[in-house]
Amino acid sequence: MSTIQGDKAAQTWGAWFLELGYRGGSKTLSVLESMGGKLTYMFGITTPKYNAEIQEYLRTQEEKKVEDAELKSWTSPNLNTQSTQPEKYELPQEVEKT
Repeated sequence: MSTIQGDKAAQTWGAWFLELGYRGGSKTLSVLESMGGKLTYMFGITTPKYNAEIQEYLRTQEEKKVEDAELKSWTSPNLNTQSTQPEKYELPQEVEKT
């Protein structure tokens, strides 16, 4: 088996402890990293804190756009123009009584 320094039999005590610490530390770190990722997913820490509020805001903005589009389709383009001439009304004709 190959080591960081080379052959195991030719290593000094210091190099052996250094390699032992490196291997143990890297394995411990990988296990802790994996467990931390699973715990954050389990507790829901990975989702944004205000995700529900953000989604509600986006939903209301979309509803407002749809409502505005519906209101625009109901308005007439001639509503804002005012006529300068008075309107002419016809008076009802009186019915003769016999």
